[in-house]
Amino acid sequence: MLTSGPYADGSGALILVSAEDLDAVTKLFEDDPFNREGLLTDKRITEWLPTMGAFVP
Repeated sequence: MLTSGPYADGSGALILVSAEDLDAVTKLFEDDPFNREGLLTDKRITEWLPTMGAFVP
């Protein structure tokens, strides 16, 4: 995990991770304690390609 935090309007949160592939990210969130306890009502995994700033390799 690189960073995380809630949306300002309280509607959810963003969790930014770095992983080898989609399968690794999917497994990471399947094993998340909040997910295992049924506390996540919705999730979306989207690839993001940073072009500038702190997360550019």
